[in-house]
Amino acid sequence: MNTIRKRLLAAFLSFVMVFLSMSDLFTAYAGPPGIVNDPDIIAEVTYDRSVVNSRGNSDFYVGEEVSFYANITVSSITRSIPGAYGKLYLPKKIFPTVNATNISTWINRPSTNYLNIDSSSDTEYHIVKLKFNNLGGGTTQTVPFKGKIADFSLANNESYVIPYQVYDANDTLLESNNNTFTAKTYPIGYGNEDYNYRRSYQYVQGSSDLQSNNSLSNTLSTYVDFYTRRTNWPAPGTYHGTSFPQVGADRRKTRVTVQLPANENFDTTDSRNAGWTYDPVNHTISKEKNYPSNTYTSEGFHIRYNNQPTGTVNSPVEVTFPIKWEYVNDDGTTDPASLEKSKSFARYASFPAIPPTDRGVTAYKSASPWYLTFDDREESTVHKYDISTTWGWNTGTPITYPTLGQKKGRLFS
Repeated sequence: MNTIRKRLLAAFLSFVMVFLSMSDLFTAYAGPPGIVNDPDIIAEVTYDRSVVNSRGNSDFYVGEEVSFYANITVSSITRSIPGAYGKLYLPKKIFPTVNATNISTWINRPSTNYLNIDSSSDTEYHIVKLKFNNLGGGTTQTVPFKGKIADFSLANNESYVIPYQVYDANDTLLESNNNTFTAKTYPIGYGNEDYNYRRSYQYVQGSSDLQSNNSLSNTLSTYVDFYTRRTNWPAPGTYHGTSFPQVGADRRKTRVTVQLPANENFDTTDSRNAGWTYDPVNHTISKEKNYPSNTYTSEGFHIRYNNQPTGTVNSPVEVTFPIKWEYVNDDGTTDPASLEKSKSFARYASFPAIPPTDRGVTAYKSASPWYLTFDDREESTVHKYDISTTWGWNTGTPITYPTLGQKKGRLFS
């Protein structure tokens, strides 16, 4: 019985050792160690106060470069920590690229090897090591640094963490602090709820584009497009922006939905409509995509109709396409604060054919005296005659060209 117990205990201990070894392996890529608190040391990361004061707020947006201070304060005036260093953990998701240009120089540093940026040993963070000659009591050691928040890294008002640690010369962790910051984004939409863009189409009666003199062919495909912009957040009760920033790309995708008319005949096999999801029940098309911070783009689709009437050139029939943009949350719902709306239009007209017109041949002639002297010969008078012709032909609609050799005429008799 004792033998069985010993074997079970040995197996259990072996399992524990294997588990601990695996834990060490995992934590090598789990970011910084846990919080350590030294009541005499404060390690913190803050925004650059001068930048915050100059802009009047600390609302930093995705796509912006943000300036920070890495501060270490030793409160006891009798304490000194020679050879100390700090470790900044900059999240790769937020700041994909970190190099020496992101870190400002600082006083109280060794003459060499005072900065090391490790971007390979941890999957989550760039680890920035900042060396000091000495951390003296009653002083604050500040290292300015900056980083550009990557597009699509955060949602509006979503937080990220920058840990900061203090070590002594023996690599003993003395103090650590996880510093939380919040980023903002802007939505996608347009600056006018009632008008975005309009296209006009005119077709000659009798052409294959029409099934009758006042109705489009059901196989005719026309292009409808609209503009999309990065805007500020709509005011309550409105669905449009009033300014157009060049930062603020949210990590959430924007869903664009276009309401089609009831007589639509949307062709999902048309390669030009790739990317759109068609809902035949509600007569809508939609797509979800990430728009970069600086967005001002035109996009659209090709549409066919069932028996779409046309008007005249002076009074075309207009089709309205309401558009809306909104962020899609992680759970599939949409963010109502991001909802923006606008409308695009397409106008259709038909007109009778215009026959070609022969404007005839016109001849031009002119005569003018020129006086020329040839060396020592007596002066001679030379008369110059210019004769030119033009022929006018209006091609009409549909375009009709003249037949070669059809037109003949006499210039002079």
